Amino acid sequence: MYRLKVLLYFVLISLPAAKVQCSNGTASSLTGFGFEVLAAKLEHLQAKLLETEQKLSKAINQQDRTIERQLAALQAQSHKTLSLQTAWAQKTKLWKDIQALSSKEDIERFKLSSGLDLASISSRSCKAVGQEQSGKFLIQPTEHDEPFLGYCVQQYSFGGSWLIIQHRNNRRLEVFDRNWSEYRNGFGSVEEDVWLGLENLHRITTARKHELLVELKDIAGNTAYARYDEFEIGSEVEQYSLKKLGNYTGTADDLMSSNVGKKFTTKDRNNGATRDGDCEGGWWMDPCTPTNINGRLSNQDRLVYMFSENNIFSIKKLVFTRMMIREA
Repeated sequence: MYRLKVLLYFVLISLPAAKVQCSNGTASSLTGFGFEVLAAKLEHLQAKLLETEQKLSKAINQQDRTIERQLAALQAQSHKTLSLQTAWAQKTKLWKDIQALSSKEDIERFKLSSGLDLASISSRSCKAVGQEQSGKFLIQPTEHDEPFLGYCVQQYSFGGSWLIIQHRNNRRLEVFDRNWSEYRNGFGSVEEDVWLGLENLHRITTARKHELLVELKDIAGNTAYARYDEFEIGSEVEQYSLKKLGNYTGTADDLMSSNVGKKFTTKDRNNGATRDGDCEGGWWMDPCTPTNINGRLSNQDRLVYMFSENNIFSIKKLVFTRMMIREA
């Protein structure tokens, strides 16, 4: 392009000289008309060159803009990838940190050390945690509640999103022979023997409808379950009474429905026992009733949920109990 423009330049500047020389010549002289034709062709060629140059410049500019957009998109994707990697690393660390928690004191220390607003990393229930892996999670039933630590069972024969509220894998009575304030606030470790706490249960079950699953296993490995499609308990003013218990299904006898409307009793809060301290553990109405899986697990003359087929499931033989609730 440059060389062609130079050639045109030399042609144009040589035209006057050619015109003078040709005016004194004979047969090779250019007529005025011939000169005008040549000049017109040269002007047309110059216009074409200018047009081509403009098109080329426009194409180059468009290509530059395309490259800039592609580079910007690539940079944005790189930043997004880096952000996702950072977020995943933070989420993984947060998961590990939460799995290491085991008490309210741990939660307070974690809150101070991390500087996080616990509400921002809490879920209203196990159904809302959005994760398939079972483990510990911070649960906050409503925005007015203080988050607490719970264990969510996500993959199970009864489906996922279950929150453990009672787990007993130890026959020692002292683990569950607690007073009123301990049953109210909760005790134990969410990975071992645990009672989530009556106050937490009240807040969860009154915020949204929940179902209840009770599981049992005896020393021979026999298992039974009782499932209720609704479960709700009252406030402490109402003595944490069993307000609602829905329809029953299961392989164990339904012995819990008779406790609907009954108040919770502990060894230091008599809401149904014959006399104070008469029975161990804490349960609705009378902790001496056969349904009290928080009581002594060695008394031969009491029965707990019995297999419907043979009625041989006794407290004496129990080695495992678990209660879980799930948002309906």
